[in-house]
Amino acid sequence: VGKTAILEALSRCFDIDSRKRGIKKEDFYVKRGESLDKEKERNLSIDIYFLFPKLEKEDEEENSIPDFLNHLTIDEPGSLPKCRIRLEAKWVNTNVPGGDIDEKIFFVTHLEEKISEDEKNINLTADKRAKIRVHYIPATRDPQEHMKQSANSVLYQLIKSVNWSESIKKKFETLNSDFNKLFKIEK
Repeated sequence: VGKTAILEALSRCFDIDSRKRGIKKEDFYVKRGESLDKEKERNLSIDIYFLFPKLEKEDEEENSIPDFLNHLTIDEPGSLPKCRIRLEAKWVNTNVPGGDIDEKIFFVTHLEEKISEDEKNINLTADKRAKIRVHYIPATRDPQEHMKQSANSVLYQLIKSVNWSESIKKKFETLNSDFNKLFKIEK
């Protein structure tokens, strides 16, 4: 598995842009010369393991408790805790052009390979998913377009994270209203 495949897998699970999250038909493996459309269904899964190296340090200022504390598991006494998240997807050849994809993303509370159906009930909720952010900018022929999207996203996150005073909020609303009026005139 190459670096690009790993980065794209992480992006499918945790990209900050919701349009880039989720499995697409082209993500399913197809051998050279075969066609997915000739299959009934195809499955794929992505396992992600998070390690918390700061927990290894004795310095209390560096130590932290992860947001996913309830979902941590330890494979042997004395080892660092890990968090495992799995995305499973199934492409089904239906009467819809291109087929349909069912997917589920959930916590796995053990490190064994086999996962029972009962263990797939600890869903990774949207609020917990939002705590893990991936911003993958692929190699492209139009890097300016990706950088523009990245800058907009970073700016949005910055604006959203600041605790603005009421007077500044009112100024933003006024400016936004003025911009909208200008755009309407230009139509």
